[in-house]
Amino acid sequence: MSKVSVLLVDDEPDILETLQLILEQKGYLVDIVDNGASAYNMIMEKVYDVVISDLKMPEIDGIMLLKKVRAAQNLTKFIFFSGHADEKHAKEMIALGASRLISKAEIMKVPLALETTLLEEV
Repeated sequence: MSKVSVLLVDDEPDILETLQLILEQKGYLVDIVDNGASAYNMIMEKVYDVVISDLKMPEIDGIMLLKKVRAAQNLTKFIFFSGHADEKHAKEMIALGASRLISKAEIMKVPLALETTLLEEV
């Protein structure tokens, strides 16, 4: 069985490094990127099992990233985390096909959310 490939997207380096370390220790292949535009390019060039993205980022935020990916007919699974999410954002993400939203205060729940998301049908 091949390893699961994950792309982490956040404009905060500390969050990226922490999540990368945690997920790599659990055996995931992890790429990191600090902005939505670069994330979109990476998603178009490489197959990822799951994208884990911050919601609020400069220029291209998480929702815009998801919209662009879906517009390209790409069904990669998405998990979002944010310190600023609200019900409106949650509803929009679900409508676009995101799997879940995690508060940055509960960032340690990302590995469990990832495992659960991988078990879901596309």
